[in-house]
Amino acid sequence: MAQQDTPARILEAATSVFSKEGFKGARMQQIAAEAGVNQALLHYHFGSKEKLYEEVLFRFFSDVFSRLATDFQAETEPEAAFRGFIHAYMDILSTRPELPRLMVSEVLEGGRHIMAVVDRIFSQTGISPPQLIRPFIEKAVASDLIRPVDPMQTTISVVGMCMFYFVARPLMEHIWGKPADEKAFIAQRKEAIVDLVFYGIIKR
Repeated sequence: MAQQDTPARILEAATSVFSKEGFKGARMQQIAAEAGVNQALLHYHFGSKEKLYEEVLFRFFSDVFSRLATDFQAETEPEAAFRGFIHAYMDILSTRPELPRLMVSEVLEGGRHIMAVVDRIFSQTGISPPQLIRPFIEKAVASDLIRPVDPMQTTISVVGMCMFYFVARPLMEHIWGKPADEKAFIAQRKEAIVDLVFYGIIKR
């Protein structure tokens, strides 16, 4: 194993273990075993369990906030912005289906680490969802492109629709049955969310 690959392997293992056990239940020994390294390397690269956990969250939220900055630019049309973000966000979630469970676990434990990570992203990148989405929606409303909608409520609705399947997949599969082709199902899910958003906010 190349030295430069070690942090990435540790982060992958940590994501898996934290999503199953939560922050409190996870053990550094478990993560080391999953990554195929000794425990000393975890402390060498990340210092502590808390720092490793926050790095897992940071990597995920950095990707999401970067997509927000890309899609919700002032000159982007509302349909293109929402479609671009929904597709990109669903891609992030579908390639890392354990992360929604990790986020739910974190929120149930108080959300302290997520808040620290979000503040870190704000300070390092200047990317803030309210500062991106609120003026974008307000401009679209003023331009008569969409109905008057609340930016915060709209954001919560979009993010919730994207995440819920991944959080509740075992229940959904128990009720509806497992999709024969999950890749095709995720593609359909993206368009189903886009359809609901467009018909909910686009002025027609």
